[in-house]
Amino acid sequence: MSLSRTLVLSIFLVPVTAGAVPVRAQRAPLSMRDRAPRKPSAVTAARRDYRPVTKVGRLIAAFRTGPRALIIAPRPETTEGNYAEVPDGRAYLDGVKIEDVDQGHLGDCYFVAALASVAYARPAVLEHAITEQADGSLSVRMFHRQENGHYEMDDVRVDKLVPLDGTDRPAFAHGNVAGQMWPAWMQKAYAAHASVQNGKKPSYDFVGKGGFPSSAFEALTGKPSRDLRVDPGFAGNLYEPIKAAVRGKHPVVAFTPQKLPDGAPVHESHTYSILGMRTVGGKQMVKLRNPWGYSEPGDPHGGDGIFEMALAEFAKNFTTVTIGG
Repeated sequence: MSLSRTLVLSIFLVPVTAGAVPVRAQRAPLSMRDRAPRKPSAVTAARRDYRPVTKVGRLIAAFRTGPRALIIAPRPETTEGNYAEVPDGRAYLDGVKIEDVDQGHLGDCYFVAALASVAYARPAVLEHAITEQADGSLSVRMFHRQENGHYEMDDVRVDKLVPLDGTDRPAFAHGNVAGQMWPAWMQKAYAAHASVQNGKKPSYDFVGKGGFPSSAFEALTGKPSRDLRVDPGFAGNLYEPIKAAVRGKHPVVAFTPQKLPDGAPVHESHTYSILGMRTVGGKQMVKLRNPWGYSEPGDPHGGDGIFEMALAEFAKNFTTVTIGG
């Protein structure tokens, strides 16, 4: 891409610092409980215009060629963890699976649950999203929505280093096999992409303050999403739309309110992937996954995070379902 054919939006330097009723897009609520807590006896686990990007380690820039953008942000800022390269880290070790995705210690469950749902419903979207460049950097495919409603692909360039948790494991999103990096690199690119889209410096902290599952889906897939309001009085109305979405290979998530009663079966201010619907003994059931990769009703510190819940119970504990494209 030559500068003569590219509009340079900005370049500057900064110091390095380490019911099925459709509704408008909902912002997932955030509390400190959104972050995956450290498991006992275990390692811790859009705006449509482009704004300035920062220098973190070396010169960075944001360019636009027509409707597309090149965002170069090797290391988004973070206040937790130190950047380092994971030994023998590779994007893909054995394809893309939902079990690969664990949230880690960043409050972006809305993104990680969306990422896991895309891995479950449309793994091919993610299997070709990361490309290594000749200089060793990574090109990660993201999308943004234009004023006309169409989606254009953006090229987000990051390096291979990620914040670590004091070991060789990423502090934030990570795979469940040592060296499996696609969840961490997709999250890193999203941190840069979402920050720039909102006129901010590339930062993990920005995306860790809560956000829209719909925006995450659209950035990952380049397709529109829709929200369904959950009404406990009409829980049965959710069954067919969600079932059809899952069968149609659409990624689906749901999130909980900021406050739930003591003893609630799920975590408040948290987003879960929806994996399916079925009827058992006349009771409608919904299958969910916690993006922490553990913590289920009755087993808050164990399991694989996958569990079933009666749809009526689901409607009492969740506020919104988001269906991706």
